[in-house]
Amino acid sequence: MLGFSMSVNTKGASSPFARWTSMLAASLLLIACGGESGGGGGGPPTVSGVVVKGPVVGATVIAFQGDTEEPVGPPVATDSEGRYSIRNALNYRGPVRVVATSGRYINEANNADAPLDIQLEAYSIIENSAGSTTVNVTPLTTLAATQLRRQGQLTDGASISNTNNLIGQAFGISDITRVVPTNLLTKQVSAGALSQADRYGILLAGIGQLVIQRDLGQSLGDVMDAFADDLEDGALNSTDGVLDSALGQLGANNSALLGTITNQAIQAVAAGTGAGASVLEIGRIELTVDAAELALTDTRTINATVFPRTTADTALNWSSERPDIVAVDQTGLVTAVSPGSARVTASSQADANILQSILISVRDDSGAVPDPLLDISLVGPATLVRGESGNAVVAPIPATALLRNVTWSTSNAEVVSISAGGRIEAVGVGTASIKASSGSVVSKTPLIVNVIAPDLQGIAISGPERVVRGGSITLGVVPIPGDAISGPAIWSSNRPDIANVVGGQLTGFSVGSVIIGASVGGFTAEKAIEVIPPAVSGLRIDGVTSLQVGAGTVQLTAVASPTNADTGTLTWSSDNPNIASVDQNGVLIGNSAGQTTIRVRSSTNASVEGVVPVTVTAQTPPPVTGLRIIGESPAVITSNQIIDYDVEPVPAEAQLGPVRWTSSNESIATVNPGTGQVQPVNGGVVTISVFLDGVAGVPPATASVTIEPAISGPDLGAPVEGDDSDDDDGDGSENEEEEEEEEEEDDDRGPFNGILGAIFGRN
Repeated sequence: MLGFSMSVNTKGASSPFARWTSMLAASLLLIACGGESGGGGGGPPTVSGVVVKGPVVGATVIAFQGDTEEPVGPPVATDSEGRYSIRNALNYRGPVRVVATSGRYINEANNADAPLDIQLEAYSIIENSAGSTTVNVTPLTTLAATQLRRQGQLTDGASISNTNNLIGQAFGISDITRVVPTNLLTKQVSAGALSQADRYGILLAGIGQLVIQRDLGQSLGDVMDAFADDLEDGALNSTDGVLDSALGQLGANNSALLGTITNQAIQAVAAGTGAGASVLEIGRIELTVDAAELALTDTRTINATVFPRTTADTALNWSSERPDIVAVDQTGLVTAVSPGSARVTASSQADANILQSILISVRDDSGAVPDPLLDISLVGPATLVRGESGNAVVAPIPATALLRNVTWSTSNAEVVSISAGGRIEAVGVGTASIKASSGSVVSKTPLIVNVIAPDLQGIAISGPERVVRGGSITLGVVPIPGDAISGPAIWSSNRPDIANVVGGQLTGFSVGSVIIGASVGGFTAEKAIEVIPPAVSGLRIDGVTSLQVGAGTVQLTAVASPTNADTGTLTWSSDNPNIASVDQNGVLIGNSAGQTTIRVRSSTNASVEGVVPVTVTAQTPPPVTGLRIIGESPAVITSNQIIDYDVEPVPAEAQLGPVRWTSSNESIATVNPGTGQVQPVNGGVVTISVFLDGVAGVPPATASVTIEPAISGPDLGAPVEGDDSDDDDGDGSENEEEEEEEEEEDDDRGPFNGILGAIFGRN
C-alpha cells in the first residue's frame, strides 16, 4: 500500500511553502468574498487547470519546480468548479509538479458531499516560450505520479509524458492532464456522442462508486492505493473487473445521475478500460548481470526486464560505448575485449528515448581494472604559419587510465587538417580547435591553433592570358605567399595601342601581344596578354552559285560574322562532287548538270558552318555560223564511181542541226539530200551544196565534182573485175597509198593526163 495522504511536506517553517502561507490566506479570503482565485487573462505566465474528483472546491493548490520544494508561484485555492490558476512568478521552464490538498467535492455516485482525504497531484512540463501550461489534477494523474516515483524519473520530460500516456491508455483517456472531465451532475451524456471528457467524468464517477461499495477499501485513498498496486506492471488486472462492476452500479445510490448518463455510455467506458493495457508501450527497462567485472575474453549475458511486463514492445537494441573494451551483440551477450570499463546500453526499438545502461569492467592480466578514462589532455602548437605543420600529443586523464584508438577532429578543415597520427597541417589563415577522442571520451579542453599568413615575398598577376579585340578582362594581384597586400597596385602596359589597363581592367584595342605590369608594396610582376580577333559566330558564302559544265571555274568567298573574327583554317566541301567540286581555296567547278550544296567550316569554331546551294547546267553550244564539207573537193570521178560527202558545223563545237544536200545539175550528178552521197549520171562538172535547214543566215558549203565518162572496152590500167592483183588488202580495192601514187604519176604525165585517162578509162 502506498498510503495516499492529504499532507504536504513543508520541511519546516522556513521552507518555501511557509513563504506562501500569507498569500494562501489572501486567496481563500478572495473566494469567500466572491472573487476568482489565481490569475489568468493576458497577464504573466500561469500554471492553470482544474482539480476534479467531482470538482474539488476550496482545495489548496501549489505548483513545484520538478521534484523540488521550490514553488513556481504563490499557492491558490480552487473555485466552485475546481479551477485554479497559479502565476508563474519566476517564469520557470521545465518539469512541474502540481499538488492539491484539502477541499471538498460532490461524489457523483451518491450525490453526497465528501472531503478530499488524499493528496492529488500531477506531473507535466512547462515547455512553451510563454511559460504557461495547463495541468488538470485528478485521481488518474495521481496514479501517474505514483508510477513516476517508482521509476525514480520525476524530472525526465520523456518519462513524465510516457507515464501519463501509459495511465491514460490503461483507462482509455488520451491526455489525463489536459482533458477536463465532464461534470456529470450538470451535463447530459449519451453513448452516441461520447467524448474523451465524458469518458473521463464517468471513470471518476466509477471510482466514487468504488468508495461507496468499499470493494477496494474504506476511502478514496484506499481505492487509489489498490489501483496503484495493480498498475505495478502497467496493466489493470485484479481491479479491472471491480471497476467494471462499479461502473455498472452507477446510479444505484443516485437516481439523479441516471438522468445525465445512459447505461450505454457507462458500458462503452467500461469496455475501454483494462484490456487496452495489455498492449501498452514500453515504460522502462531494468538491466542485471551475474558479474559486472570480467576477465579478458569472458562473456556474460545481461538480463533485461521490460516494464510493464504485459507490453508487446519488448524488442531492444544493444550497444556499447567502447566496443574495443566490451562488445555486445543484439541478444545482450557481452564479451571482454580489453582492460577497462564501458557502459552497455539497451534501448527500446519502439521508443529510443526509453533506455537503460549498465557498467561492465574488464580486468587486465594482473587482475586489476584500469581506472576509467575521464578526459584526454592535448598539447601542441598554438600558432602556425600557413603551410607549416606540427604534432598534437595526447595523454590520458587520469594518467593510470588506458588511452586507445585515438581519433582526431578539427573544427575547421579549411584552416587546420589533422591526420590519424595527430599531424597538424596549417592550410588556411584563421583559428581552429583540435579534439581527440577515445571511445566515448572526448577531450574536454580542445587544442586551439591559430594560423597566420606568411610574410609577403612577392606578387603575381592573376587573370586570363587572352582578350578578344574590343573586349575587356579583369586582372588581379596575388600575394606570394602572403594573404594581404597593402595599397592599390600601379598598372602599366608596354603597348597601350594594343591593350591598356586601368585599375586592373584591361581592354584590347588591336590584335597583338602586350606586356602588362603591376607594382605594389615594393614588388613588381609582369604578365603577357595576347589580343586576339573575336571568335567566328557565323559564316556566309559569297560568289556565283550557278554555272555551266565546262564553263570554267568560280571563286567562292567565305565571309565571317563578325567581319573581324578569326576564322582560322577554312575547310571547303561539296555534298556531291560529281555535280560540283570545290577545292580548299574555294574554287568551284561544275562537273555535271544538277544541284548540290557547298559547305565551309572554320577551325576556330567547328559548330559554325556556311552553306550555299549550287546549280550546274549543261554547256550551251555556240551558234552555227557556217558549214564545211568533209571530202575531196574539187573531185574528179568517172561515171561508174560515187562520192560520200559529210558536213561539220563552223565552229566545230556548235550543234549541227538537220542539213539538206543539193546538186546544181542533176543530169550530170545527183546527191542524196539527207546523206550527201553523190551519184554520177553523165560527164561534166557539177556543184554539190549543203544547206542548214531551218536556220537563216548560214551560208551553204559547196564542193565541185567533175564526172568523166568511162571508156568502152577493157581498161588497161584498171583492175579486171575479180582481179585483186593490185589489191594488197584483198578487199577488191587498191590501197590508198597506191591510189595516191598513181594520181601523182598521172599528174606527172602533163596535159595529156586527161586524154590518156579518157582513152584508157583511168581517173
